[in-house]
Amino acid sequence: MSTRTRASNATERISQIKAWIKTQNFDPTVRIKFRGSDEEANESGSFLIGAFLAALLVIGGILIIQFNNFWHALVILSAVIFSLIGVMLGY
Repeated sequence: MSTRTRASNATERISQIKAWIKTQNFDPTVRIKFRGSDEEANESGSFLIGAFLAALLVIGGILIIQFNNFWHALVILSAVIFSLIGVMLGY
């Protein structure tokens, strides 16, 4: 079994467990926290979103300086964002 298959199975299993936990009536003082690969994946996702937004800000600033026009920079950045959305939907 490959590492990718095990990782996706672990991710699927964690989401199944989270769905099961939502259906249970645990005491409100009980806190359930997933550690390990789930925690690392959440941290990585948060970092990547922040890095993406920072990169868009830097690219936008450079485009505004280069074109000296906000609207041209906005059109180019919207093309970048839409192309990334298309890549993610196509994956």
